[in-house]
Amino acid sequence: MRPLNISLCAAALASSASAFNICAALGCIPPSDSPAVSFPLEIKTKGGEIYHPILRIDLEESNLVCDPSGVRVVGQPLPIDDKGRGMGHLRLIDNYWVNAKWEFSCASPKDSSTEHKLVLVFNSIGKEGFSEETIPEARIETRFRQTEPVVFTSAKSNALAYGPNYSHGTLHYALGNELSMTDSHHDL
Repeated sequence: MRPLNISLCAAALASSASAFNICAALGCIPPSDSPAVSFPLEIKTKGGEIYHPILRIDLEESNLVCDPSGVRVVGQPLPIDDKGRGMGHLRLIDNYWVNAKWEFSCASPKDSSTEHKLVLVFNSIGKEGFSEETIPEARIETRFRQTEPVVFTSAKSNALAYGPNYSHGTLHYALGNELSMTDSHHDL
């Protein structure tokens, strides 16, 4: 048998460091090293198109109970005003983007320690190479604690295709996946 010669270029392309650089050059989204929850969504446009983006919420541990600066959507920060609200375009997994509004708030559920709440509301969606389309309101809500240990206490959406997925090692409680019609919330 003859030894197989591999060029240095081919070896470099096969290395994980080069793969990450190729990913960055192509605009793909790297996996999260932080605790994270992913929402596989099914969003129907008013024109009848069906999109299947994935929204990922990444959390960084904090010594503050409510620390919006440590929360990211697919690695993107969520800038907020003094009332905890923000809006803008967010890039999702698989080259989708959405026009969104979001709100952070502290919540104190009965008999529980204080936790953080994030509500995202999407009102339009687009995909690279296609135009933006208006959608019926897609609402995503998650509650979590950012202090040690970081834990997701709930995750739900009215546009969830199937159950939320948690990154390896992410702590979470058993969760429902539908919004209740009586669920109280602030208008964003």
